[in-house]
Amino acid sequence: VIGAPIIKYGDSTVLVQHSESGLWVTSKSYETKKKGVGKVEEKQAVLHEEGKMDDGLDFSRSQEEESRTARVIRKCSSLFTQFIRGLEELQMNRRHSLFCATVNLNEMVMCLEDLINYFAQPEEDMEHEEKQNKLRALRNRQDLFQEEGILNLILEAIDKINVITSQGFLVNLA
Repeated sequence: VIGAPIIKYGDSTVLVQHSESGLWVTSKSYETKKKGVGKVEEKQAVLHEEGKMDDGLDFSRSQEEESRTARVIRKCSSLFTQFIRGLEELQMNRRHSLFCATVNLNEMVMCLEDLINYFAQPEEDMEHEEKQNKLRALRNRQDLFQEEGILNLILEAIDKINVITSQGFLVNLA
């Protein structure tokens, strides 16, 4: 008997199997182009009939900053995806009431204000070492937002707003 399974952060490789279907979690790689970056290899989680050792996941405890950034990314992804869908519906149906029912504009404004503060440069009067640490954390946040596609979602929302505004759909919302 080996003993009870224990997962230790940074010390365990875990293979994940769906309990009902018996399928294993694996990844599929594909190449995509990103604005300002070029070709990037991305991986997507998929279910497969066979589990392989290469599909193991290593768990590590995240730092407070990384954990907070992950929460912000999830929230932004949800809000901006919903906002873009709302803009697309507005463009197709031309019904402001449907857009206002789908999208919480106050929440979007608060999200944008939070992002402005979240990505603000450190204050000038900080000590050098503290300022360097804040700049490093800021760059890490920016990289994570880029990797997770949030910057692309924001740019897509801006593009849709520009198109819809030029067509006169947002005049009544101002």
